[in-house]
Amino acid sequence: MRTGFDTDPSAYMGRFLPEGLSELDESSGMALACSKHISWQFIEGGGVQTTNVLHTSINTRAQLGAVGIGDGAVGVEQAHAVRVSYTLTGKMVSTIDDPAAFAECCKSQPDQCTNRMVGEFLQGTGSVDVEVARGRHLGVEVRPLGSPVAGGVHVSDGVAWRRAVVFPEPVYFAFKATPTPYEQAAVRTCSDWVDVLPESPEGLYLRASSGPAWSEQSARAKARKGLSEQALAVAGIAHVSKAVVPGVHEQDWCMERYTEEGQTWYAAHVLGFMDDDARAEARAEVYAEAQAPKKAITVPVLARPEATAPSAPACADWTETVPASGDGLFVVGRHALPAVTKQGARLKARANAHLQAGLATGLGALALANGTSIGVQERDWCIVPMQIGGGRLYQASMLGFVSEAEQARLRALPQPAAPLVVASPAQALRAASEPVR
Repeated sequence: MRTGFDTDPSAYMGRFLPEGLSELDESSGMALACSKHISWQFIEGGGVQTTNVLHTSINTRAQLGAVGIGDGAVGVEQAHAVRVSYTLTGKMVSTIDDPAAFAECCKSQPDQCTNRMVGEFLQGTGSVDVEVARGRHLGVEVRPLGSPVAGGVHVSDGVAWRRAVVFPEPVYFAFKATPTPYEQAAVRTCSDWVDVLPESPEGLYLRASSGPAWSEQSARAKARKGLSEQALAVAGIAHVSKAVVPGVHEQDWCMERYTEEGQTWYAAHVLGFMDDDARAEARAEVYAEAQAPKKAITVPVLARPEATAPSAPACADWTETVPASGDGLFVVGRHALPAVTKQGARLKARANAHLQAGLATGLGALALANGTSIGVQERDWCIVPMQIGGGRLYQASMLGFVSEAEQARLRALPQPAAPLVVASPAQALRAASEPVR
């Protein structure tokens, strides 16, 4: 979000941002020699209404009264983020008039380009709320979405927010830091599907990203693994289920390269497609597997004499094979990394269950675009203690259920102007942050 709202931020458009700087606002941008190749154009916003949680700099949080405040419950306000509810009226978007000249400028004068630039400004009307408490720090009774609490604070999805700014007339309120095209090892960025998934009446498109990796090969392997995991989740198959793998076909790739603090990193994105027939066939196999009688399996356990870890409770069959139902969809939430407490393990598993529900139903982006969350019923839990390095850790699994009625409710929500793709664990964690049972 910007430090100050106005009606003409064009002076900042195309400025380069320092590499490695995490606290960003548009005033951090630098007009360098290669900025002369960057211009801008205005694009109508279409009146799309949405709510987003935006990153803010220290300067911005200070102006909102959200810095240097202690932690605790509502009334002792601590802000970590800002939530902006807005109607998009337009965007100011950067364009490169001569890509070849821009690439040559950055190549011949590397000190006149960085890996990021101010590439877009958002214009609209709306309001800004600052976060004052979350989770167990709320200190108030859980109330319905958006309900008021004493002190002008509202609770939404387990987070308490306080209204800080209202902008009733169209102003430019936020900006985006975009990768410099030349830094992508080409004079063009990735295709549109990296940001917005295409749609097809014949099936479902999936996208997976690797995150930072040391090499292209490692980045591709991580992205391909992520695509397979998404395909399993969409088909309602547990990761540890038997060899039932839905058919997902790789459609396109995008490889990004960037340098940070002298280290070159790679990030891969892969676009996959799963047709409806393959998805239905995989689900049918899982259903048949779930109905088949289970055979008792004895697994020998070899323990070192010096290791005296407590015996872990046996989990139910659903941790191995996701149940099938004609009344809705079961999902299993788990987290690869153990937690120090049972409460932490439950929170991680619950967040992952909401993420799996969004993928399996294909309705996660629709729910997020409308400021709501998917109603995942908690049917069962399994918490396994483990002894690692002399300390006790916990790993949790949660069996969740999304009813057909809940899916129908989500489908009835207003459709966003463009498909949204948001499936980060942090957003699933916010959607799942409710009192731990």
